[in-house]
Amino acid sequence: MHQDKGSGHVGLTAVLATRCGPARHASLLQQKTGSFAIALDNSQAMLAYAKDAARRAGASVEFKQGDMKQFHLQERVDMVYMLFGTFGHLLDSQSAQRCLQSIHAALKPDGLLVIELAHPADAFDGSLMQEDEWGEDGNEPSQVGTPGELAVQYGKSGDQFDAIEQVLQRTVTICQADSNGKMQKVLSETVPQRVYTYQELKLLAAMSSFDVHAAYGDMQMDVSFCDPDAPRMVLVLKRL
Repeated sequence: MHQDKGSGHVGLTAVLATRCGPARHASLLQQKTGSFAIALDNSQAMLAYAKDAARRAGASVEFKQGDMKQFHLQERVDMVYMLFGTFGHLLDSQSAQRCLQSIHAALKPDGLLVIELAHPADAFDGSLMQEDEWGEDGNEPSQVGTPGELAVQYGKSGDQFDAIEQVLQRTVTICQADSNGKMQKVLSETVPQRVYTYQELKLLAAMSSFDVHAAYGDMQMDVSFCDPDAPRMVLVLKRL
């Protein structure tokens, strides 16, 4: 994506993952490209887990604790990415703009920001409030798994959506396969997530000196944003 949409750089030399979680993508990208990878998260416990995972994978990643709404890097990077709906945890436009301004300062000229969110059409037709389940490997899990295998279920019927604030109170449930392989609920909590539209993000980007360089309907670049079956909204913003 960077090779196709970037300009002024030859390949990736430095990347940043914000609210990185286990930082699997940062580790994989560092190993695949040899770039300098930075992973940012606000949780000490998650960073400790991510550091151990990167060490076991043989990846060289620099981990930083910080808030994605306000952070500072010593050196600028070529690309920043925010996957799995991370941007949706910014529940108001002020927080979103502060985050974009911090990312703008962290990027090199013409640097790219990749944002992956739920497709806004899923909110319009109500499907975002339905159950959506993913396994540890990012694929849809079966009802029966290997003992110990984890699966995450996003959303359930009855989740509340505030149409004024555009915030969905989304139920997130973690399940684990028992000794017989049957999935059992381990933990469930409600996580507020804002639903952003293309036009809102375009305006926020312009206010933070970004340009919407491309839009896709999935992380696969051949899926059109306007495809009626597009599962995601993936925007590529370029730093001006």
